[in-house]
Amino acid sequence: METFNIIRQLNSPTKATLINERVVYRKDKIYVPEYKGFVKCVPYDNHFVFEVPSDIKGAAYLCSCGGIAVFTGSRAYGHLGSPEGMMLICQAHTTNNKHMDGSS
Repeated sequence: METFNIIRQLNSPTKATLINERVVYRKDKIYVPEYKGFVKCVPYDNHFVFEVPSDIKGAAYLCSCGGIAVFTGSRAYGHLGSPEGMMLICQAHTTNNKHMDGSS
């Protein structure tokens, strides 16, 4: 299984390099085959959620802080997400109000 490091970059990073030198990029939305459409990614300032490259085993979606990204359908995010309000968010940030690296 691949390992990931915590990426530290300020000012709305647009890309991150994984520990194995693979580069992932910030996207506004990600196509999710299970939902047959695009799901909006939460617009954090200091981190972003991304789809793990398909040849890497493990979680399918992560946050650049090192945390797992999860789907939420909360109506509270409706103004930022798809019409259904579904978004990909950082689980650590949602649970603790802080990313895995301690930032808010």
